[in-house]
Amino acid sequence: ANGRNQEIIREEGAIPPLVSLLSSRSDRLQEKAASAFRYLGRNDKNKDVIVKAGAIPPLVKLLSADNPTVQENAGGALGNLAVNDKNQENIREA
Repeated sequence: ANGRNQEIIREEGAIPPLVSLLSSRSDRLQEKAASAFRYLGRNDKNKDVIVKAGAIPPLVKLLSADNPTVQENAGGALGNLAVNDKNQENIREA
């Protein structure tokens, strides 16, 4: 997603519903939600919204998912969020 699309997703309030999909029983939904956060997390303004929406704990949990693509997307999302020192602390605590 390009930068403007990432801003629109944030501005329209789509980040909190995506967080709930991280805990879905469907591997496919987990994969797509984690992938969305992987790309949305590249935008600095989105990082704060993603963290405040509670995405870090479910993303950390997905690192242990059975599906390797889910693991990869969750790891990529956390990597983008970890650019911020406070987020690193949040990830360690999750």
